[in-house]
Amino acid sequence: MREGQARWALSRLVFVELVGFSVVGLRSLLEAYALFDSVNGPSPLRAYREAIEMNRRLARVVAGIEVHDQELLRQLKRAAGNVALQIAESRGTQTGQGELKLQGALGAVREVEACLDIALAWGYLQKGDRHARKSVDRLAATLTRLVRPARRSLIVRR
Repeated sequence: MREGQARWALSRLVFVELVGFSVVGLRSLLEAYALFDSVNGPSPLRAYREAIEMNRRLARVVAGIEVHDQELLRQLKRAAGNVALQIAESRGTQTGQGELKLQGALGAVREVEACLDIALAWGYLQKGDRHARKSVDRLAATLTRLVRPARRSLIVRR
């Protein structure tokens, strides 16, 4: 069943890209990508969507940081924005460069995690602000699964 769904999603994707992007076409394209992702595992497109969602959730909880530590807030915003930007860049570059961009995005996600940990340790965030941390953890897991196969291909066998 899943293989058939993946074929349908891929055929729908090709059809929509050939016809053009209307509102209905764009919606179908996104649905096809989502179904294709669910069958084939993580993709840079899925990671990008998760990065945008992470930024949305972080925007809701930064008020506590803003009051106490402007420098930490700037660092958090730079790192969170950098995640989405590097994932987007990875989708438009050659294979080797794309993998490096994804590794950079994973490093930036770790930086976001550290900023949140520091803010929590200093009492700038409430323990109820876990939704933002969950979205960061989910993105970190997705990027790790995307980067890990690249690392395996770099191992030289003797």
